[in-house]
Amino acid sequence: MEIKPNVLKLMQRDALGFGLLTLIIILAFLIVQVLVVNLDPETDRETFVKYVWPWPTGAITLLWVVWPWIAYLWFINLKYLIKDERLIIHKGILNKKEVSVPYRAVTDFTLRRGFFERKLGIGALLVQTAGQSTETGGHEAKLEGLEDYRELHAQLRDKLKGIHQGGVQLGTVEEIVQDEAENILLAAILKEIKEIKELISK
Repeated sequence: MEIKPNVLKLMQRDALGFGLLTLIIILAFLIVQVLVVNLDPETDRETFVKYVWPWPTGAITLLWVVWPWIAYLWFINLKYLIKDERLIIHKGILNKKEVSVPYRAVTDFTLRRGFFERKLGIGALLVQTAGQSTETGGHEAKLEGLEDYRELHAQLRDKLKGIHQGGVQLGTVEEIVQDEAENILLAAILKEIKEIKELISK
């Protein structure tokens, strides 16, 4: 099953987030302006506006000019594939990246909905594994911009329950062969240790 995120709602979510950040920056500089002008007799309002305000204004303008294009290119390249034995995430703008997470390595699927996501009717699923990758801030992968997030969340957790509690080990042929090879190697090492122990005890 292939799932594409809702690009428009993801863009709206980020626009609301950047709008809030812009408002906070403006309010912070207004407070600094009032403090500096009132506490420093050598600095008047016109001087502060002339030498200080161009910096936040330029940064905010650059942010609003560059961000939409980068965000749009990122979101349209997101694609999630739900396979029988693994979850695959395609992402990237210039350098395409494919993240493949086998279900048997997953410990849980966590549903996350921020304030703006709740208002827009979308959600994100965090894929948690035993390793807890630090690359994405405490989760192995993330599926964002989902409209049918509750249904997908329930479906993936049922699949996970079937694997971990039902004792079913799903995997590719290569993974199964690798596991068998590791078991044979461990058995051979154990046999060697027993033979060495017998020789020492004689």
